[in-house]
Amino acid sequence: MSEHLVSVVQKTQLILPIRGLTDKLMIGGAQMNSLSVRSQVAVSLLMLCISWTGPDASSAATEIENIPRTPHLAPLGTPPADLAAAIIRAGHSLNWQVMGDAPGRIVLKLFIRSHSATVAVGYDPEAYWIDYMNSSNLGYRTVDERRRHASSRLPAPKRPSIHRNYNRWVNDLSSKIALSLMTPPRAVLLKPAPSDQLILIAEELERLDALRVRGILTQEEFDGQKSKLLAR
Repeated sequence: MSEHLVSVVQKTQLILPIRGLTDKLMIGGAQMNSLSVRSQVAVSLLMLCISWTGPDASSAATEIENIPRTPHLAPLGTPPADLAAAIIRAGHSLNWQVMGDAPGRIVLKLFIRSHSATVAVGYDPEAYWIDYMNSSNLGYRTVDERRRHASSRLPAPKRPSIHRNYNRWVNDLSSKIALSLMTPPRAVLLKPAPSDQLILIAEELERLDALRVRGILTQEEFDGQKSKLLAR
């Protein structure tokens, strides 16, 4: 065998093991990359499951915060009717509708698309307060419902929960009420509806006046019949 051929064989024997080692390293790297991807996917799925099974199953839920008794700045001696008018005015400015009105208590309801919330606004000459009554499509959950789904590692819930927008709506309403009570409007006192008899008298007077204008009745005749109608 010539020296040149021997040299080629020796080089080939050195290169083959190196290529084998290189191939193994490349395959191992691919396996490591594949393992890394699978690990990342598994961690992502785990975090997603944790977020789904949280204490309230939604980051949008929060505990209901009623507005406690809050002193207002209405002028001393403001009539209760004017206090009520100020509260109603504040509610209307934020699209709250009046559902009930009794001395010292006004029920307001807010409609936003398919959602609604109803509150009771209490008031007296010195303060006002707002309490939750009911809601629709806001994820309301009672204390018992929250406790059944709560994690044992967390403190037991003490108040009902609801979508966090509810508390924002009520806080906005409270701020408007506080401002409105500083300058309460005069309550509008509606006159009693006229009776059927008064309506008939008014219609008859209108008919007689038309006859007077047309000359069928003299002024004296018109005045005489008018006096008889009003004397009933």
